[in-house]
Amino acid sequence: MDEELLLKYMDQLYRIAFFMTSNSHDAEDAVQETCIRYFMRERGFHDEEHVRAWLIRVCINQCRNQIRRAKRHPLIEYDGKEKVFGNDAEVLEIMDAVHRLPDRLKDTVILYAVGGYSVRETAEILRISEEAVKKRLQRGRKILKKVLGE
Repeated sequence: MDEELLLKYMDQLYRIAFFMTSNSHDAEDAVQETCIRYFMRERGFHDEEHVRAWLIRVCINQCRNQIRRAKRHPLIEYDGKEKVFGNDAEVLEIMDAVHRLPDRLKDTVILYAVGGYSVRETAEILRISEEAVKKRLQRGRKILKKVLGE
């Protein structure tokens, strides 16, 4: 059961991790560390939705740790982006713009737009109110429109 649930969300975790870290190796490390933590946990989960939210939360935290490490050692390259997003220049430009958003806005935009979560689900994952999610999405869109030129 544990392995099946983990496999069910593996691709989604990788996409989120890759979008946050912009590096396939860091994304793989974040997902791997998330899996290790999942199997090392001591408490059970109420339902599958709780498992999914927990996995995403841990993965986001792992990505943030990767980003902090990368800031201390500032060589960040978009390694493997074609594998995940193809060669579409517009998508890569958007990805770069999202990557430059402040962390709070970036996490919200990635979960909503890339992860496909609703406002309610994004609020639960980030442990903030739905109104805060809506406001962050509004601010993120405003910045992205400015950066990308409408």
